[in-house]
Amino acid sequence: MKTAPLLVSAIICFHLGATPSHAQSTATNCDRAQEQLKLAEAASSQNDLTTAAERYQQAIKVAPLCVEALVNLGAVYNRLNRPEDAIAAFQQALTKNPQLFAAHLNLGITYFRSSRFDLA
Repeated sequence: MKTAPLLVSAIICFHLGATPSHAQSTATNCDRAQEQLKLAEAASSQNDLTTAAERYQQAIKVAPLCVEALVNLGAVYNRLNRPEDAIAAFQQALTKNPQLFAAHLNLGITYFRSSRFDLA
């Protein structure tokens, strides 16, 4: 089956390129949320995922156009095994930036992990 190598490549990209603090960002859209982003990244690195999610949500409230916070929130939701919330976060990021690779990649992986192969 030819999809297996593609899936492995996608998973590697997911783990390398789309985890919190590595998502594509638009710095000017996130300037007002820097404090919350730093706190979220620190919580995530301590594996305190609930706090990380709360901090990313705060960052989004402070800077609604900060797609970095949305993608990272989705990644945290995936780690919390909350695929519906992750999908919503990635989709929201894509409404703000339809070309955002990290959001597309993570959305596809989340659909795949949720056995929604037609959407992946």
